[in-house]
Amino acid sequence: MRNSTERPIEVSAEELMDRARKHFGLTLAEQRQALEHLLIDEDLTAYGLMNAITRTAHNPASYDRASELESIGSKVLSMPQSTWKEIALAR
Repeated sequence: MRNSTERPIEVSAEELMDRARKHFGLTLAEQRQALEHLLIDEDLTAYGLMNAITRTAHNPASYDRASELESIGSKVLSMPQSTWKEIALAR
């Protein structure tokens, strides 16, 4: 978890969440909610992205989707550096 605080986001928050939506299969509504959480928390790291996604799980359409969002948040913490580069680093 500590390592995730040292993985910075280099793209805009909007670009990050668009890439995350595509990579993780978030809905547009979930993307908007996670973006809002990310901007409010002002934590532009992998840890911040994880928190933004898992906070979105608090307002899901169903219990099953909430569980999926929690799982997606966990995946952010364990994703390989190559995947992190695709989602959060400038190309």
